[in-house]
Amino acid sequence: MCLALTSHIKKRITASDCSCHDLFGNNGFVPFCEKASMGHKIGFPIRLNGAAKTLNSDAFKTQQAMMTATGAWPDHSSITYNIKALFFHAFTIGLFVTMSMQVIFNLNDFTNLSEILYIMVTVTGYVVKQCALTYKRNVFVNLIQFLKDPLFLSYPDELDHYMFETVKKSTLIANVYRFSIAFCIVLFTVYPILENKPLPFPFPYDLGNYRYFMYAFQIISVGVCAWNNCTIDTLTTSLMGIAAAQLDILYEKLIVIRKESQENDDVPYCEKSEEDILLKLRQCVEHHNAIIQLVNIQ
Repeated sequence: MCLALTSHIKKRITASDCSCHDLFGNNGFVPFCEKASMGHKIGFPIRLNGAAKTLNSDAFKTQQAMMTATGAWPDHSSITYNIKALFFHAFTIGLFVTMSMQVIFNLNDFTNLSEILYIMVTVTGYVVKQCALTYKRNVFVNLIQFLKDPLFLSYPDELDHYMFETVKKSTLIANVYRFSIAFCIVLFTVYPILENKPLPFPFPYDLGNYRYFMYAFQIISVGVCAWNNCTIDTLTTSLMGIAAAQLDILYEKLIVIRKESQENDDVPYCEKSEEDILLKLRQCVEHHNAIIQLVNIQ
C-alpha cells in the first residue's frame, strides 16, 4: 500500500489540485488554498467557524486587547482610533525627546548620564519596534488575516490540545508580563516621593510648579512605552508558538495517515480508502507549505 501511495503521489497531487497562490497577490494576502478556503470536503475535517477548536487568534487575544487600548494595534483604520493612536504616540515621542535633552545636558557628567541612559535604552528600543510595526503595518495585518485560513484548522479534534496548550502558555506569559509592568509603573510613581526627588526621571530645567505636570507626563509616557513594549515582545513569542503547534499537528496528521495506510494493507484493496489517504496527504502538503509561508513572511 505504501508503495502504491508513493507511485500515485506525483500523479495525483498536482499544482492544479491545490490551486495554491503566492502569499501576496494584487490585493495583498489571499487564502493559501482555494479549496480549503471554500470549505471543500477533504480528508481531515475543516471547520470554517472554528467550532470546538482553538483558533490561532486566541494565542494573542490578550496582546491585541492591550495594544488596542493604546492605539498600537495596526489592524484598525477608523478616525477615532487613529486619533487615540496619535495621542499615545505623542507621549512616547515626548518622553524620548525629553530624555534626549537630558542626555545632551549631562554629556560631561557620567553619573547622571548613566542614570538616564539605562531607562532611555528601553524607551529607544520600544520606539524602534513601534516604528518597524507601523512601517510593516500591511504585512502584519495580512499575517493576522492569513492565520484565519481554515487550512490551519484542518485536523482531528483530538489534536487540538497542541493549540490549546500554546494558547494557555501564551496567555500566561502575557498576563505575567502585564502585571509585572503594572507593578513597575506603581514603583516608578512612588519612589520619587520616598527618595524626595522632584521627578521620576531627571529633567535639565527647573519647571517650578509645572513639575507636577511633568511628573504625570513622565509616568503616563513610561507606562505607555512599557505596556506596548512587553506586548510586542510577547506577541512575537505567541506567533512562534502558533508555528510550533502547527508543526506538531502536521506531524501527528502524518502519523495518522501512516497508521491508516498500515491498516489498509491488511484488508482487501479499497479505492475509496486510498482516495481518502491521498486527500489527506494532499492536505498535509498544503498545510506544510502554509506553515513555511507563515514563518517566512517579511
